[in-house]
Amino acid sequence: MAEAGAAWVQAIAAIATFGAACVAVWATFSAPKRAAEIAEELRRTNDRIDAERRSQSYILETLLRHRGNIIHGDAVNALNLIDIVFMNALDVREAYQQFWNATAEPTPWELKVERYNTIIERIIRHLGMSDHIKASDIQRSYHPVGHAKFAQVQNAEMDVRWKWYFNEDGTPKDRQSIFKAKMG
Repeated sequence: MAEAGAAWVQAIAAIATFGAACVAVWATFSAPKRAAEIAEELRRTNDRIDAERRSQSYILETLLRHRGNIIHGDAVNALNLIDIVFMNALDVREAYQQFWNATAEPTPWELKVERYNTIIERIIRHLGMSDHIKASDIQRSYHPVGHAKFAQVQNAEMDVRWKWYFNEDGTPKDRQSIFKAKMG
């Protein structure tokens, strides 16, 4: 009886050993494939993170480049990308919303510039650069007086043209009113 019990234990041990060997063979062949899949997944994740960081840095560089002329076309384009490029940075998006609100209604120019600079400050904080770049660095920008005067003339000309073509409420004027305004 003891011999029969021992034979059963040996048989079970042999089956367990065979099963363990099968698992080891399977693991030996599948582990490199799984490791390659994990490595590829990590590479794709890192590529996505790098692309996101490059996009965020581009927005920051563009806003910094044009902080002396915040109505520059490149600055406007960069601002319009904030909600997408910083979709996971709610503080940056909130700063952009406050800037947008300031531009959507009559607001003093200084407040618009302040809100623009706040966007830059929030992006710098989001990118982990706030130990190196301070608010005073952002507020200091070079914009030649001649450029500023030229921009003022362009804005004044735009205002005159707007009044030629549109009523106070923003609706287009009729052709006769436009002709009278130009000749007038």
